[in-house]
Amino acid sequence: MAIPGSADFNGYCGAGLCFKVVSKLLNYDKIKCQKLLALAAIATIADVMQLREENYVIVRYGLKVIEHRQMLPVGLNALFNELKMPPTILASSIAFKIAPCLNACSRMQDDGAKYAVYLMTYDGPYENILGLARQIIDLNIRRKNNQTVGYNEACEILRKENYPDSIPIVVNVPGIPEGVIGPVASNLVE
Repeated sequence: MAIPGSADFNGYCGAGLCFKVVSKLLNYDKIKCQKLLALAAIATIADVMQLREENYVIVRYGLKVIEHRQMLPVGLNALFNELKMPPTILASSIAFKIAPCLNACSRMQDDGAKYAVYLMTYDGPYENILGLARQIIDLNIRRKNNQTVGYNEACEILRKENYPDSIPIVVNVPGIPEGVIGPVASNLVE
Protein backbone atom coordinates (compact mmCIF):
# COMPACT_ATOMS: atom_id res chain seq x y z
CA MET A 1 0.00 0.00 0.00
CA ALA A 2 1.37 3.40 -0.94
CA ILE A 3 1.54 6.16 1.65
CA PRO A 4 -0.73 9.06 0.67
CA GLY A 5 1.28 11.68 -1.18
CA SER A 6 4.09 9.22 -2.02
CA ALA A 7 4.94 7.48 -5.26
CA ASP A 8 2.43 4.91 -6.44
CA PHE A 9 5.13 2.24 -6.94
CA ASN A 10 7.77 1.44 -4.36
CA GLY A 11 9.14 -1.94 -5.50
CA TYR A 12 12.29 -0.72 -7.26
CA CYS A 13 15.75 -2.07 -6.64
CA GLY A 14 18.33 0.65 -5.93
CA ALA A 15 19.42 0.89 -9.58
CA GLY A 16 15.81 1.08 -10.77
CA LEU A 17 15.07 3.95 -8.43
CA CYS A 18 18.30 5.64 -9.44
CA PHE A 19 17.30 5.26 -13.09
CA LYS A 20 13.96 6.94 -12.46
CA VAL A 21 15.57 9.89 -10.64
CA VAL A 22 18.41 10.37 -13.15
CA SER A 23 16.00 10.06 -16.11
CA LYS A 24 14.01 12.94 -14.69
CA LEU A 25 17.19 14.98 -14.10
CA LEU A 26 18.22 14.33 -17.73
CA ASN A 27 14.77 15.45 -18.93
CA TYR A 28 14.25 11.93 -20.29
CA ASP A 29 16.94 12.41 -22.97
CA LYS A 30 16.55 9.18 -24.96
CA ILE A 31 20.20 8.67 -25.87
CA LYS A 32 21.55 9.32 -22.38
CA CYS A 33 18.84 7.27 -20.68
CA GLN A 34 19.15 4.14 -22.82
CA LYS A 35 22.46 2.96 -21.33
CA LEU A 36 21.08 3.63 -17.87
CA LEU A 37 17.91 1.71 -18.75
CA ALA A 38 19.99 -1.34 -19.72
CA LEU A 39 21.83 -1.18 -16.38
CA ALA A 40 18.57 -0.72 -14.46
CA ALA A 41 17.06 -3.74 -16.24
CA ILE A 42 20.07 -5.93 -15.40
CA ALA A 43 19.96 -4.81 -11.76
CA THR A 44 16.20 -5.34 -11.48
CA ILE A 45 16.59 -8.90 -12.75
CA ALA A 46 19.74 -9.60 -10.70
CA ASP A 47 18.05 -8.37 -7.52
CA VAL A 48 15.12 -10.72 -8.24
CA MET A 49 12.60 -7.90 -8.04
CA GLN A 50 8.99 -8.63 -8.90
CA LEU A 51 8.44 -7.89 -12.58
CA ARG A 52 5.28 -5.89 -12.13
CA GLU A 53 4.29 -2.32 -12.84
CA GLU A 54 7.36 -0.07 -13.22
CA ASN A 55 9.84 -2.95 -12.87
CA TYR A 56 8.17 -4.75 -15.76
CA VAL A 57 8.50 -1.63 -17.92
CA ILE A 58 12.17 -1.15 -16.98
CA VAL A 59 13.01 -4.77 -17.81
CA ARG A 60 10.93 -4.95 -20.98
CA TYR A 61 12.44 -1.86 -22.54
CA GLY A 62 15.86 -2.44 -21.00
CA LEU A 63 16.06 -5.83 -22.73
CA LYS A 64 15.28 -4.10 -26.05
CA VAL A 65 18.21 -1.74 -25.46
CA ILE A 66 20.45 -4.69 -24.56
CA GLU A 67 19.52 -6.47 -27.82
CA HIS A 68 20.93 -3.47 -29.71
CA ARG A 69 24.40 -4.09 -28.33
CA GLN A 70 25.80 -0.83 -29.69
CA MET A 71 23.75 0.98 -27.02
CA LEU A 72 25.47 -0.92 -24.19
CA PRO A 73 28.54 0.40 -22.43
CA VAL A 74 31.61 -1.15 -24.09
CA GLY A 75 32.49 -3.16 -20.97
CA LEU A 76 29.08 -4.81 -20.76
CA ASN A 77 29.21 -5.52 -24.46
CA ALA A 78 32.53 -7.31 -23.93
CA LEU A 79 31.01 -9.45 -21.16
CA PHE A 80 28.01 -10.32 -23.36
CA ASN A 81 30.33 -11.27 -26.23
CA GLU A 82 32.71 -13.31 -24.07
CA LEU A 83 29.72 -15.23 -22.68
CA LYS A 84 28.53 -15.77 -26.27
CA MET A 85 25.10 -14.37 -25.47
CA PRO A 86 22.57 -14.82 -28.29
CA PRO A 87 21.14 -11.78 -30.11
CA THR A 88 17.76 -12.15 -28.40
CA ILE A 89 18.19 -11.58 -24.68
CA LEU A 90 15.72 -12.97 -22.16
CA ALA A 91 15.44 -12.08 -18.49
CA SER A 92 16.56 -15.65 -17.72
CA SER A 93 19.80 -15.05 -19.68
CA ILE A 94 20.53 -12.06 -17.48
CA ALA A 95 19.54 -13.95 -14.31
CA PHE A 96 21.60 -17.06 -14.98
CA LYS A 97 24.60 -15.80 -16.97
CA ILE A 98 25.24 -12.06 -16.60
CA ALA A 99 24.14 -11.43 -13.00
CA PRO A 100 26.16 -14.34 -11.51
CA CYS A 101 29.32 -13.05 -13.22
CA LEU A 102 28.79 -9.53 -11.94
CA ASN A 103 27.92 -10.78 -8.44
CA ALA A 104 30.90 -13.15 -8.35
CA CYS A 105 33.26 -10.17 -8.19
CA SER A 106 32.16 -9.18 -4.69
CA ARG A 107 31.53 -12.77 -3.58
CA MET A 108 35.09 -13.79 -4.36
CA GLN A 109 37.08 -10.64 -3.48
CA ASP A 110 36.64 -8.10 -0.70
CA ASP A 111 36.99 -5.18 -3.09
CA GLY A 112 35.63 -7.06 -6.11
CA ALA A 113 32.52 -4.95 -6.67
CA LYS A 114 34.69 -2.19 -8.09
CA TYR A 115 35.62 -4.46 -11.01
CA ALA A 116 31.98 -5.10 -11.89
CA VAL A 117 31.23 -1.37 -11.67
CA TYR A 118 34.24 -0.55 -13.83
CA LEU A 119 33.18 -3.11 -16.44
CA MET A 120 29.58 -1.87 -16.52
CA THR A 121 30.59 1.77 -16.92
CA TYR A 122 33.64 1.40 -19.18
CA ASP A 123 33.24 3.10 -22.56
CA GLY A 124 36.82 3.15 -23.90
CA PRO A 125 38.48 0.95 -26.52
CA TYR A 126 36.95 -2.54 -26.70
CA GLU A 127 40.30 -4.36 -26.69
CA ASN A 128 41.26 -2.73 -23.39
CA ILE A 129 38.35 -4.23 -21.45
CA LEU A 130 38.37 -7.81 -22.81
CA GLY A 131 40.86 -8.95 -20.18
CA LEU A 132 38.65 -7.74 -17.34
CA ALA A 133 35.57 -9.36 -18.90
CA ARG A 134 37.44 -12.68 -19.04
CA GLN A 135 38.69 -12.27 -15.44
CA ILE A 136 35.11 -11.70 -14.26
CA ILE A 137 33.94 -14.83 -16.07
CA ASP A 138 36.83 -16.78 -14.48
CA LEU A 139 35.85 -15.45 -11.05
CA ASN A 140 32.35 -16.77 -11.59
CA ILE A 141 33.73 -20.19 -12.55
CA ARG A 142 35.79 -20.19 -9.33
CA ARG A 143 32.69 -19.09 -7.39
CA LYS A 144 30.68 -22.00 -8.81
CA ASN A 145 33.47 -24.45 -7.97
CA ASN A 146 33.78 -23.11 -4.41
CA GLN A 147 30.01 -23.29 -4.02
CA THR A 148 29.93 -26.92 -5.18
CA VAL A 149 32.83 -27.89 -2.92
CA GLY A 150 31.28 -26.07 0.04
CA TYR A 151 27.91 -27.70 -0.52
CA ASN A 152 29.41 -31.19 -0.85
CA GLU A 153 31.54 -30.74 2.28
CA ALA A 154 28.55 -29.42 4.25
CA CYS A 155 26.45 -32.41 3.13
CA GLU A 156 29.21 -34.77 4.22
CA ILE A 157 29.44 -33.09 7.65
CA LEU A 158 25.66 -33.34 8.06
CA ARG A 159 25.66 -37.03 7.07
CA LYS A 160 28.41 -37.83 9.59
CA GLU A 161 26.79 -35.94 12.46
CA ASN A 162 23.28 -37.29 11.80
CA TYR A 163 21.44 -34.26 13.18
CA PRO A 164 17.70 -34.50 13.83
CA ASP A 165 15.58 -32.60 11.29
CA SER A 166 13.76 -30.53 13.89
CA ILE A 167 16.60 -28.34 15.23
CA PRO A 168 18.48 -25.42 13.71
CA ILE A 169 21.91 -26.48 12.49
CA VAL A 170 25.12 -24.49 12.05
CA VAL A 171 27.70 -26.12 9.80
CA ASN A 172 31.29 -24.89 9.60
CA VAL A 173 32.95 -25.60 6.27
CA PRO A 174 36.52 -24.33 6.57
CA GLY A 175 38.13 -22.65 3.60
CA ILE A 176 35.18 -21.52 1.52
CA PRO A 177 35.04 -17.79 0.76
CA GLU A 178 32.63 -15.75 2.90
CA GLY A 179 30.73 -14.63 -0.19
CA VAL A 180 29.83 -18.22 -1.02
CA ILE A 181 28.39 -19.08 2.41
CA GLY A 182 24.93 -17.67 1.60
CA PRO A 183 24.49 -19.61 -1.66
CA VAL A 184 25.77 -22.80 -0.01
CA ALA A 185 23.28 -22.33 2.85
CA SER A 186 20.51 -21.70 0.32
CA ASN A 187 21.42 -24.92 -1.53
CA LEU A 188 21.35 -26.83 1.76
CA VAL A 189 17.91 -25.49 2.63
CA GLU A 190 16.60 -26.59 -0.78
